[in-house]
Amino acid sequence: MKEMCKHCGLPIEKYGNKKEEICFSCYQRRVNAKKHNKEYIKIINLSEEERQTVLMQREIHKRKNRNIENVIEKQEPKTINTEKEAVLEDIKQVFKSRNIKYPLEINSIVPIFHQLKSLFDGYSDYIKDFINAEDALNKMEVDYKHAKEHYSSLHQEYLLSNDIAKRLEIKRKKDIWEERHNILLMYRRDIKNIIVEYENGGAIILDLIKDTEFMEKFNSYYERLTRAQTFLTDGSYKAEASKLVESEDFCIGFKANRNVGKSRYQVVIKTNYLGNISTFNRTVLAYDEEAAKNQVIRFIKDRPDQFKFTWMSKDISVYKLSDEYSRQ
Repeated sequence: MKEMCKHCGLPIEKYGNKKEEICFSCYQRRVNAKKHNKEYIKIINLSEEERQTVLMQREIHKRKNRNIENVIEKQEPKTINTEKEAVLEDIKQVFKSRNIKYPLEINSIVPIFHQLKSLFDGYSDYIKDFINAEDALNKMEVDYKHAKEHYSSLHQEYLLSNDIAKRLEIKRKKDIWEERHNILLMYRRDIKNIIVEYENGGAIILDLIKDTEFMEKFNSYYERLTRAQTFLTDGSYKAEASKLVESEDFCIGFKANRNVGKSRYQVVIKTNYLGNISTFNRTVLAYDEEAAKNQVIRFIKDRPDQFKFTWMSKDISVYKLSDEYSRQ
């Protein structure tokens, strides 16, 4: 059964925002209202006349799109398939000439980041729960084993009994507790396997959690990835420069200029490598001299295999070159 859209009350054919339970049409309607600085009112909150007008326009738009798709499908199916095959063959040949594997295995890193985030945020509690679970299951296993052995012994006593009904009841109890004991052991085995894995490899997770610099960097990248995933999921787009593209329904405005307020700085560092004195120069965009210096230091530290020289903080000089990015 399809879920109902919270904004129009109709079954959701395609989500615009799954978290808010909004259909794609309502999501686009809200985006357009925001883009044109108009008040957005949910369709379910409109007057009956306004609601019917909006839904009728939506249905006309859907029919128009379906007709276009049907025409394309009827007129050009062979052409589309032929061109698709041609493009894929072209890609395959280019990949082959550059020693790129075809087809590429496209695996999203988002689930990995989510799992790492979950581990980093609750690793100690996670392990504690497994250890406590194993302890509880061990105590349960003693009880289950006792029940199994009790009915197994009783069954032996009643093997030669003439009370067939009693003998069958005890046999049923014995079989039940043997099965229950086996099920419990299987569940406990999975818990024990996890604990063994974490005992042998979990130390590295604890080391990473304690590494403040690494965690700051991970959380920063995690936030960036989450924001990017939101844009990809919602299907929204911000234009780089084109006003023509910005006017289309799928576009929600222009991208912000991340360099606004920044200036260009040259950072010069006096370096020492095996007794050889030299200088390292790098030009960066930053809000101030301190930010420029820290940006270059981070750049060097992130590449220990590339930069093996040492330096002193007092030997770092920062020069402001221009303000070309400081204007709005």
